[in-house]
Amino acid sequence: MNIKLVFPPFSEYSIHGPHPAVHLLSSVLNSDGVCTEPVDLNIRLIRTIISDEVMDKILHIIEVSECKSRKEDAMVVKNFKSVPLEFFTRYSADGLINILQLIRKYLFPVPDTLEQCVDKSFERPAIVSELYLKLIKDTRLDTADAIGFSIAFAEQLPETVVLSRILKSVNPLCKIVIGGSQVTLLDDEQRISLKNTGHFDVIVTGECEHSITNIFKQVNTFIEARTVLSKPDDEAIIETLQQPEFADTTLYFKPLIIPLLVSKGCYWSKCAFCDYAQLSDKFRIRSVEQVFSEIKLIHEKYNPDTVFLISDAVPHTWYKSLCEEAVKNHVKLKTWAYMLHSETLNSGYFQLLSDAGVKTITFGTESVNDRILSLMGKNFSRNTVLQNLKDAGVFKFSVIVNIIPDFPAITKTEAEQILQDLILVSGSISSLNIQPFTLSANTRMAKYPDKFDIITDPGKVRSRHGFHSLNFVSKNGIDPDVQTEVMRKFHDLALKIKKKNLLKNIYRKDFKDNDILCFDPSAVLLTEESCKTILCSSINAKITIQHWEQALYNHIFAIPERRVSLKEFKNLFFRYRDASPVINFTAYFLNIINSGMIVKIN
Repeated sequence: MNIKLVFPPFSEYSIHGPHPAVHLLSSVLNSDGVCTEPVDLNIRLIRTIISDEVMDKILHIIEVSECKSRKEDAMVVKNFKSVPLEFFTRYSADGLINILQLIRKYLFPVPDTLEQCVDKSFERPAIVSELYLKLIKDTRLDTADAIGFSIAFAEQLPETVVLSRILKSVNPLCKIVIGGSQVTLLDDEQRISLKNTGHFDVIVTGECEHSITNIFKQVNTFIEARTVLSKPDDEAIIETLQQPEFADTTLYFKPLIIPLLVSKGCYWSKCAFCDYAQLSDKFRIRSVEQVFSEIKLIHEKYNPDTVFLISDAVPHTWYKSLCEEAVKNHVKLKTWAYMLHSETLNSGYFQLLSDAGVKTITFGTESVNDRILSLMGKNFSRNTVLQNLKDAGVFKFSVIVNIIPDFPAITKTEAEQILQDLILVSGSISSLNIQPFTLSANTRMAKYPDKFDIITDPGKVRSRHGFHSLNFVSKNGIDPDVQTEVMRKFHDLALKIKKKNLLKNIYRKDFKDNDILCFDPSAVLLTEESCKTILCSSINAKITIQHWEQALYNHIFAIPERRVSLKEFKNLFFRYRDASPVINFTAYFLNIINSGMIVKIN
C-alpha cells in the first residue's frame, strides 16, 4: 500500500519545526513493513501562501472585502510583500505568525461549531481550493491508497474536512483515516457527524501507536465508515518507540525546534479544567538513558536551536537525572519542557538545568492566588510559585509563565492581587502567556459546575482548545466590563515583559555614533485619516506617532534592511523635526528603543 500520514493546515504557530505525530506513526508503520510517508501539508501551504503570486491574490481579496479592518490589513500585507522574507523573519518569526493570523481571517476563518464544519454548504474561497488541489498533486496524495490525518489543533479540523472532500473527488478509492487529540476529545455525537460526511472511512480515538498498523492493513476491508477506540499502550511499547526521521527541515522557519517524545499522560492529572487527562488514562515515561541518547542524535542530525520535550509536564526528578547525565557527558541539551511548580525546586535545581544547557521552561502556573489554585486542583501554593520564579529567573534559560486571569469565580480583588504579584516577579519572566479560560467537556469543572459557581450549556462550541468546549455563565464572577479591563491589564503586562526582554539584547550604557540601529522589518506606517501609528507585527503593538514623524519613518523604512547609524538617525531626526516643539533627541531615542521598534543594535 501507498500510505501518506498528513499534518493538515492551518496552524500558524507550527512553523518552527515538524509536529511529531505523523512522523512517529510513519516510523511505526515503516518498521512494520507498511510503506508510509509523512507529509507536513501545513508548512507547505504556508510556504505557498507567502509567495509573491499568492500574496497578490490575497491582497486583492482583502481590498475588495467588507471587513472593517481591510484598509489597515492591506497596508500590513503590502509591507510584508515589499520586504524580502529572509529579512522579515531575521530577528523574529512572530511578525510572520501575525501575518498568517491576518490571512486566516480572510481565507481560513474557523467556524464556531463542528456542525458548521461538516455542513455541506461549508466552503472556502476559490483560491483555497486551488491551493489545496495543487498541494494534493505536488505531494501525490491523489495517488495514495490510504491517507491518515492527525489533527492536533482545532483550526485543523475544518481544513481536514475541506481537504478530504477534495481528495474523495480526485481519488475516490482512497481510504481516509482521521485521529489525533482533537478527534479523541470530541463526543460520540460529534464523531458521528464526522462519519456522516462520507469523507472518512475510519475515525480513531485514543493513542494508536500499537494499533495503527492493523488499522491500515485492514482499512480496505471496511465497507462502512467506523470509529476505532485505540486504548493507551503500555510501558513496554513507549520504550520501543524510536525517534523518527524528519525530512527537509529547511521548510521551517528559525529557530528550528525538533520534538522528542518523553512521556504520555500527566503524572499529576488532577487539574479541574484540564482535558489532557482524557487523552491518556495513565502516566508513562521513557527512560533518561534513551531520551539522552536521542537528544545527542538530534543535535548531530539536525543541529536545532531547541529540542522540545513532548510531555504534559516533565517530572522534576526525571529532568534532574537527564541534566546530570548531560553535565557528566559535557552535552548542552538545548531543551524546552513544560513543568509544574514545586517546593522541591530551588536555586540549586535551576543551576543544574542552566549548566546542562536547558533552553526554556514553561511553567503551568495558571494562577498566583491560593484560593484559585485550590479550586483549580493545583498541587502548589502562591508562595511556591513566586519563589520558583525568583529562583529560576536569574539563570540563562527562558522562563515562560502560563496564566489564566479570568478563571470562573475569581474576584476583582484576587485578579488584581495576581497581577501585582506577577509585576513584582516580572523581571524573572521571559514571556507571560495569557490564556483566557475555556470550559472543556468531561473535565471535573464540566461534570460538577456547582462547585465552581458556573452554569453550563450542553451544546458544544469551539474554543482555543477545540470543538469540544462548552458555553458557561459564571454565577459570582467578575462583571464582564470589569473582566475586560482586567484582561487588558494582563495583556499590557505581557507586552511590557516582551519589550523588556527585547531591550535586554539592545540596551547599553553608552551609545556611539557609529552604532547601527536595526528597525523592525515588520513595522508598517498606518496613516488612515487622522490616525498616525506604526504597527509592529513582531510584538503585535501599535505605536502612536506625531505628524512630523511620518516623514522620518517613511525615510527609514525605505532604506534597505532598515539599518541606519545612530549619527544618521540623529541627522534625520533634526531634518524632519522642523518647527515642532523642542524635543530632546536623547530622550526621543530612548523612547523609540523602549517602544520596541528597534530590534537590534550592532
